[in-house]
Amino acid sequence: IADCKIRYYADISVGFSAPSLGHISMRLEHTHAAAIGWLNEKGKIEFGCGGSLILESFVLTAAHCMDNPNTLERPLVVRLGDRNLIHSKDSEYAQEIKIRDIIPHPKYNRATSHFDIALLVLDKPARRVFGVIPACLWLEDELLFSTLYAAGWGANGFDKKPTNYLVTAVLQPVTNEECIDKLKRQVPRMKLANGISDHQLCAAGIEMDTCKGDSGGPLYSKLNFANKLVPFLVGLTSYGGPCGFSQPGVYVRVSKFRDWIIETIRQFNPSVTASTIDSMSCAK
Repeated sequence: IADCKIRYYADISVGFSAPSLGHISMRLEHTHAAAIGWLNEKGKIEFGCGGSLILESFVLTAAHCMDNPNTLERPLVVRLGDRNLIHSKDSEYAQEIKIRDIIPHPKYNRATSHFDIALLVLDKPARRVFGVIPACLWLEDELLFSTLYAAGWGANGFDKKPTNYLVTAVLQPVTNEECIDKLKRQVPRMKLANGISDHQLCAAGIEMDTCKGDSGGPLYSKLNFANKLVPFLVGLTSYGGPCGFSQPGVYVRVSKFRDWIIETIRQFNPSVTASTIDSMSCAK
């Protein structure tokens, strides 16, 4: 994406605290973050998952988000450019766009959470403004980052309700061995029957983790290009143990899905090529 470099993010380490999760996101900190919403029984939009805008008409999220477990309804809209989902104070860049199509990965397995990735096709392109800018994709298998960031509107602790504020958790990569050791008694046996797959990665933080409602949301890092901190999407929140106890989370490794992402987008926009989403081209 040619103008990724116009992003500016304050790389902060402290802020307003949210129990067990992190700090309330700063203004313009997550311009690619998307809240995914369903129509509830009262006819109102209820947000229950996250995602990342990667091109103006495409949002990347987790495949397990695609069916509401209570109603089996598919999501209806995505909301972009908004930190607070119920208050208009931070909504100057907010855009709510209907979902046209939902494309889960053909190998997605709900029991194992393998291939837990889906692409949402928006009914119309998002308007690119300061508060709404697609993320770049990190397409190298090797992670060069010691610090990762997760963002979402999910619950801020075990058995708590989702927050309406976009919250940031600061995390670090965790080895597969440590991840399995800490999660093997916390998640269904099928999830780890074959260990951590090569298309997954683990991350954890000190008193921070992702929680219910954060599913599908971004795991990313920030690199400095032309004095701008550019977000590179590394993963998508997939599953983990009970949140609020600094347990590792398991994330979809975006780099392993490069070809599938390109092929799927080209079904709707044939002009998109590999160079369109190339990491370095995006950041220049």
